[in-house]
Amino acid sequence: MRIALPALLLFVSSAMASAQAPDAKKDFEQKLKAENAKTAAAHVTLGKFCTGKKLHAAALVDYRRALWLDPNCTDAKRALLWKFEGGAWVVDPAAKVPDVNEGKPEAIDKALDEYALKRRAMMEKAAKAYSDLAESAAKKKLAEEAKAAWKLALFYDDSSDKAREGCGWVKDGTAWVCPADVEARAAEEKRIKAADAGKKVDDASDVEEKTGFRLAKRTSEHFQLEGMFTDGEMQTLVRTCEAARQAFFETFELPADALNFPVRGVFIKTKDDHKNFLVKFAGLSGRELDEENAMSGWSKYSPDTFEVRQGDRDFTLMPDWAVHNAIEFYWARQFSIPKCPAWLGDGIPYWFTYRMTKTALTSCVNFGTSAEGAESWEDVLDWRALTKDLVRSGHSPAIRDVLDGPLNSLDGPKGVKGWSLVDWMITTRKKEFFAFIKELADGAAQEDAVKKAFVVSGYAELDAQWAAYVMENY
Repeated sequence: MRIALPALLLFVSSAMASAQAPDAKKDFEQKLKAENAKTAAAHVTLGKFCTGKKLHAAALVDYRRALWLDPNCTDAKRALLWKFEGGAWVVDPAAKVPDVNEGKPEAIDKALDEYALKRRAMMEKAAKAYSDLAESAAKKKLAEEAKAAWKLALFYDDSSDKAREGCGWVKDGTAWVCPADVEARAAEEKRIKAADAGKKVDDASDVEEKTGFRLAKRTSEHFQLEGMFTDGEMQTLVRTCEAARQAFFETFELPADALNFPVRGVFIKTKDDHKNFLVKFAGLSGRELDEENAMSGWSKYSPDTFEVRQGDRDFTLMPDWAVHNAIEFYWARQFSIPKCPAWLGDGIPYWFTYRMTKTALTSCVNFGTSAEGAESWEDVLDWRALTKDLVRSGHSPAIRDVLDGPLNSLDGPKGVKGWSLVDWMITTRKKEFFAFIKELADGAAQEDAVKKAFVVSGYAELDAQWAAYVMENY
């Protein structure tokens, strides 16, 4: 076959151009590696600034991030006290890397403010570089590569709508929700809708006989609920409780015949109704009555019973109470942890309400105020962003204050950090989390249980691993 000369030249030229053009995927990988090394060096520079100011906790975040981005970053390895052995840099298990900020509180705060300015400038540059990489990859139809770059861009600028969209986040009202939460909440909503609503009960209950209340009543296989609400609303509460039980069993991998005991719940309206219940049904008096009357609910074991009041909230409070109380009973019965740490005892129910009702309205923790500027932590859709901001700024509550703190010490940031620790442990370290729970149930001291189950040197290393997860996923 004879080919005209112009056509032949065009064919040869096109073939040569194709052979010389860099492979788009390989080109992206090279550019990403170069940007990672550049950004890692910037983190080391920040880390050195922090070290000079004795901001050791903040410095650790940057040195570890540098090493995550660039595993060959020698400066980060030196800063983390690795040792050069056998021709390679290796972790020195005997090294004691400083991990606590030193100095007077006002001096630390001033230094952290300086650090924040430097870090913000660095992050803006990194965010733009990774965004440019992501957009370039998207134009070349490299979907997975674009998503990887968007994830890095989001790490450095979590206000970027483009980056969130590129990572698969979804808007819920004014808040962005990560893909894992979107999937989990959709599954829980489906679970609640499919759960048993129980059967209507017409006979008067002993609560009604003793208090004079007129209550709507429904009973399912595992719950006996009654309340000052419509039958339709009580059906919602029964479904929610049954779904919470299913979710608990699924999360903790329990057999279907475990924890086969009934839970009774009474849902009432006002503070006067609450006192009437405490006096006439629970039989409380004196100081015990005064203490319980100040609360929004009451509970006891054997038989497992809880009572809650709506107060000035709308009905949204009731499903939150239902999940929170059901989970508390199952948690206590299944694991029987002596003197269960407050962060864990409350973090577990909050982990379930966060997913199932998108609320944290049960008032075990003071979410309305915080020691870090009186922010409101009541909206769970803000929890991830607020937690990440505290980690990034170096103001995250001290891990020991959270893990060893009593319930009345858990304000918004500490309580939410407890929830976040549970989230991290269940999501990425479930095997170790189960081992940790067993250690506690067997009577081990909490820090010993942490060391053994998570194979860490202590609270500080656990905190660092959690912080890395937060920065990468929140």
